[in-house]
Amino acid sequence: MEIRDHELWKLLEQKSEGEKAAEQAFEEAVWQICGYGITLSKTIRDTFQTYTLHDETHICNVMTIMLKLLGNLKDCLTKEECAMLIMSACCHDIGMSASEEEKEYLRSCPDCMQEYLDKHPGDYTIAYQGGADENAQITEEILRHYIRVNHHSRVSEQLQNIQWPAALGHSMNIEELIAVCQSHGEDPSDIRRLQRFAPNLDLYLCAVLLRLGDILDFDATRAPDELYRYINLARLDGMENKISRLEWDKHQASRGFTFVQDEQCTLLYRAECSSIQVERAIVDYLDWVDKELTACGKLIRYMESRWRSLMLPGRVEKQITARGYLSGEYTLTLDQDRVLDLLVGRELYSDPAVFVRELIQNAIDAVRTRRQMDKNLPRNWKPQINIRTWVDDEGYYWFRIEDNGIGMTEETIQKYFLKIGHSYYNSDQFRADKIRCGADSEYKPISRFGIGLLSCFMGDPKNNQVEVTTKHFMENGVRHPAYRLSIKGINGYYYLANDTEQRTTAMEMPDCPKKGERFISAPGTVIAVRSNPYQSGGAQSFKDIIDRYVLYPEIPVHYEGIEGVCDYRTEQEFMDAVHEITPYCADGDYQPVQRIYMPEKDLQQFQQRYPEVVWEEKPRLAVYCLPVD
Repeated sequence: MEIRDHELWKLLEQKSEGEKAAEQAFEEAVWQICGYGITLSKTIRDTFQTYTLHDETHICNVMTIMLKLLGNLKDCLTKEECAMLIMSACCHDIGMSASEEEKEYLRSCPDCMQEYLDKHPGDYTIAYQGGADENAQITEEILRHYIRVNHHSRVSEQLQNIQWPAALGHSMNIEELIAVCQSHGEDPSDIRRLQRFAPNLDLYLCAVLLRLGDILDFDATRAPDELYRYINLARLDGMENKISRLEWDKHQASRGFTFVQDEQCTLLYRAECSSIQVERAIVDYLDWVDKELTACGKLIRYMESRWRSLMLPGRVEKQITARGYLSGEYTLTLDQDRVLDLLVGRELYSDPAVFVRELIQNAIDAVRTRRQMDKNLPRNWKPQINIRTWVDDEGYYWFRIEDNGIGMTEETIQKYFLKIGHSYYNSDQFRADKIRCGADSEYKPISRFGIGLLSCFMGDPKNNQVEVTTKHFMENGVRHPAYRLSIKGINGYYYLANDTEQRTTAMEMPDCPKKGERFISAPGTVIAVRSNPYQSGGAQSFKDIIDRYVLYPEIPVHYEGIEGVCDYRTEQEFMDAVHEITPYCADGDYQPVQRIYMPEKDLQQFQQRYPEVVWEEKPRLAVYCLPVD
């Protein structure tokens, strides 16, 4: 179907009846914009050869769904609204079109893509393999990722290339078309920011219809078998092509949506799937559609009064037929409570005090990493870890560790600290941060597994408690707030506050140096754990546990507790002491520091094995001390 054969175009013609010359000029102006959008949409496959169709088929499908969403209210559309819906359907995806000149410009001007790279650490790491001081190397894959993610905002670049027809000048402007097109790729709440200038043009309505029309175009018409075979997608390797294959499989299995005209405004969806993987991918997509329908339904209240009776579908009724397999939840599942109980229970770890090792290890990593990444370290900054233990008024034992390392942002807390097994130091984000901060490419932290928080509950999952305050160091001139996190038990939700919004109302930290202290003031992290050390493998105190794990650390560790005060000798201090007791000769040889007579038992065994050896005097063992640095 061509655009001018579509019912929505016929509706535009009907609404345009009047002065023939003026209305014909208006329709021609609309067609001028549409023709431009259709032409660019056809070139999307030049860059995205394995994507489902974004051509005139998709455009007509979107327009059809717009009218179905309106139902009997379609006659309430004004001429201007018909025009906006048609033009936005034709132009909303043109940001995915990119000429060779545009691509070359993006490759040669990586600064244009810097914001995207900063938000996508995987691509950032690839682009800056040579270091942050070098120009970003924009690969074809990164270029496609950038265009796809930003295609809605790129509509502005594409539409600014055209001359806005004078016949449309009094009814609408190009900025309004751009805003509607861009809104389909933004958060639904952003639609409320649209500005309406003309009384006959409800931009809220147009944006909602475009968004849902685009989302609900989900059937086999966008994934023809002939094209699938032509591009030979089934044989192409790589993650991008794997994702594309799944998209094609989803569309080919889909029979589309049916709008049922009943009181509930039911939206019926049908599909025939040949694999459970495709079925689950479709179900995930439909779950997202449900959320979009709910979000868009809330926007009706902001539309003009003539649209207040518009009823959008509330949810999707799914009818998915399985061909050749049993449909169901046949997958490995986790009982979260039971798994957490298992991980923190005695069945898996014999030593509940392993959290002491984990927290000390994490603190050392945080300080070492800051020394690598913070290029604005104060001159008087010295790496330091402080540990304090005490018994509170209720008889609970506390272990508190404080470091002046990199600290955490809210994102780090959510994505890594609270996500078991997801280590920041093993992430694309950390690799990108290393490059961005000019850290040593070979630098690797000690921590690998991301179980630091979980280990704090291994002794007693119900009664143990973790209190945290943290502040990320100032990176690239950006100051970060301090955060206060309280975790009582391994289940449920946790308390989080920051010193920007809850400076005086947040919970206090245990054992504060200053009364009423809630947040750490300098970059670093403080973690206080309520636990029982006497459950810990026969250890008599936290000091015994610390002695077991802290052996000549790279970072100075200071301890204060019931057992007294202790400063653990660092690795450098140990090596200095080794050099002091090691006699060293000018010729580069070392002298023995001690000679010990061979034990009688060892001497007898030696003589039995080598009877031909005769000793003039009892042999001695020469002990050398060789500094390994």
